[in-house]
Amino acid sequence: MSQMAKPSQSVVLVGGPDAGKTNYLGRLWMALDAEKGTITKNGMPAQVEYLRAIAASLNSGAFAQRTPPGVFESTTIPVKWTDKSTCKCGELVVPDCAGEQWERIHRDREWDSDWEQSVASMAGCILFFRGTSEHNIAPMDWSSQSELMKCLEESAANGESPHKLPTQVILVDWLQCLSNAYRDIQETELPLRVSIVLSAWDMVPKESQGSDPDEFLSANLPLLHDYLSANPSLFRSKSFGVSISEGVLSEGDSPFMRRYLGDPSTTGYVVLSSKGNVAKSKDLTLPLAWAFGCACPEFQVHGGVKS
Repeated sequence: MSQMAKPSQSVVLVGGPDAGKTNYLGRLWMALDAEKGTITKNGMPAQVEYLRAIAASLNSGAFAQRTPPGVFESTTIPVKWTDKSTCKCGELVVPDCAGEQWERIHRDREWDSDWEQSVASMAGCILFFRGTSEHNIAPMDWSSQSELMKCLEESAANGESPHKLPTQVILVDWLQCLSNAYRDIQETELPLRVSIVLSAWDMVPKESQGSDPDEFLSANLPLLHDYLSANPSLFRSKSFGVSISEGVLSEGDSPFMRRYLGDPSTTGYVVLSSKGNVAKSKDLTLPLAWAFGCACPEFQVHGGVKS
């Protein structure tokens, strides 16, 4: 049985700097507005101009600028979908802020009332990771980095700013914080639904683009993969390889850019494991649908939602 999203429940976008959150949100709005996916809009959001600005950048052939540090854009989008011939609707709240704020939350171990309100109504979260980002910190080889560990200890003792931890460590910490808050605030034992969005899927190695995104997650973020796999009572997760443009946008004239600019709203795809196979879908709302607990054909395994 899928979990039904209640009105005003939210999906929280999670990810560090340059992880792909803002551009996915813009491309997602284009799909919701065009009503070309599992989930569609159910009226116009109050923050429609913010969403249109991101979409306008994508329509002009440029990725949108990432959210500036210190900015917190809470975007409320009324949505609807069909479940077993019945129209379901809810109010999707998408808190979107700069990745630097997530780093601060991890470092300072506290968040403000905006986040507390989002967690109080949270149905699930979408966790973003872009493998080609220069902001990623690779996992440490603890057996060969004794000097670095000594430096970390000295920095802590002197009250200096610590070195940044590997990206996967911070992602796991975020999920731990969200899961604990979700269970405490909502007083629920239901697992938190998590969509892992591996953004810029068109830029991962060719041999990985046709494989299960969960395999890419296991190979590149093994700590995160194993943490989710080992805690089925806490999380119900699914990995998605997502490309919003199917290539790198540039200012130059090229066959790719001419094709893209012909109709940007038709570009993009989602790769996922479906019914034991790897499927490629044009439905950019699928990660959102999983986070809400929608019953989609792509998620069905022997008549049920795959855990």
